[in-house]
Amino acid sequence: MNGILFMKNGKKKSSASLTIPQRAPFGVHLRTLGGAGSREVIGSGFMNKSNQAKDVTDFYSPYHTLVYIIQGKGDYLDHKGNLHPLSAGCYFHRFTFQPHTTIIDPASNWREFFLNVGPHQESSLIAMRLLNPDQPVGQSALRQEWVQTATEISLTLKQCPDEELGMQLVRILDLQQQILSYPKLERPSLDALMIRQACLELSTNMGSSVDIKDMCNQHGWGYERFRKIFRARTGISPHQYRIRKKTELAISMLLADSDLRIAELAETLGYSDIYEFSAQFKQQTGLSPSSYRKHGIV
Repeated sequence: MNGILFMKNGKKKSSASLTIPQRAPFGVHLRTLGGAGSREVIGSGFMNKSNQAKDVTDFYSPYHTLVYIIQGKGDYLDHKGNLHPLSAGCYFHRFTFQPHTTIIDPASNWREFFLNVGPHQESSLIAMRLLNPDQPVGQSALRQEWVQTATEISLTLKQCPDEELGMQLVRILDLQQQILSYPKLERPSLDALMIRQACLELSTNMGSSVDIKDMCNQHGWGYERFRKIFRARTGISPHQYRIRKKTELAISMLLADSDLRIAELAETLGYSDIYEFSAQFKQQTGLSPSSYRKHGIV
């Protein structure tokens, strides 16, 4: 099998390559979530694309797919015309709204597994910055446990009752995020360290004000460059991040102490008065502090 070995009787042959369990189900295994007319699906499966050169061309997927390459080489042409090389341990996305082309080296014995979620799940993951359409291809790691987990998910999807599909969605999302967030071996970049330090400082000493320009001057960061990189990496401005962290702390304190007065909480968090705090809290959560506490939202 040129580097791909299969497990027999649960015993793994020695090899530096990943192994595909013999019981791994090849093909697409989709299940529908929701009622009649729903486009929400979950799915998983394995593909053997040996001796196949062209995979898809200018393809729009009806649902989101994360493809993990077990073995093989090829290229991914994204919707902007950028060409990304593919190899074992790489992953790539098939986004519902982005045409793309995938090309396979027919001599590379391509094997993959894939994970599917529906368009609404895709939109939610993008909104939460757990998927990034601007990064359709990435390098992860060669992890045998991921192949095993994908096998278990695929087998379960073939036969589980509908009432268990919610748990399978959780398993698919968990494996998806393991692949996408696998720790990189290289040292963090200076920009990453800068943003990490800034997030730490913006998340502490909530009762005092923070001057973003002063913080940049103290660390030798260019203010405009810092703001641009911060927004690119977090999706919000430093000021909005500070407000978010204040709101998260306010929620914890509201729900932890039913006797804590709203005015006292506002003062603790550094607001000039209860009205400023309440207005900002409602803008962030959709509810006033008292309503949030009353409904006991956790």
